[in-house]
Amino acid sequence: MIAVFIDELGSGFAEWVEPTSKILLSMIQYEANDSIRNSVAGALPGLIKSVKEADPKNIQLLQNMGKVYLEAIWKAIQNETETDTLIC
Repeated sequence: MIAVFIDELGSGFAEWVEPTSKILLSMIQYEANDSIRNSVAGALPGLIKSVKEADPKNIQLLQNMGKVYLEAIWKAIQNETETDTLIC
């Protein structure tokens, strides 16, 4: 559901990107439920899009977010056992 809020609010969600990122990144390796991992991976690009819409000139922030997200996703991929989750 959070991904829907992020996508629908667009730049209006930029104010909450940092706390949302912390929560989502902490759940990217949640072992009990693979749909949660899928949802987290699907929501991260929306956070970057939200920040980009709110402040397109802040390239450094966008690059840092991308780097942090990719590092977290890469770490999660290395431990993932579900093929469908890897695809997501």
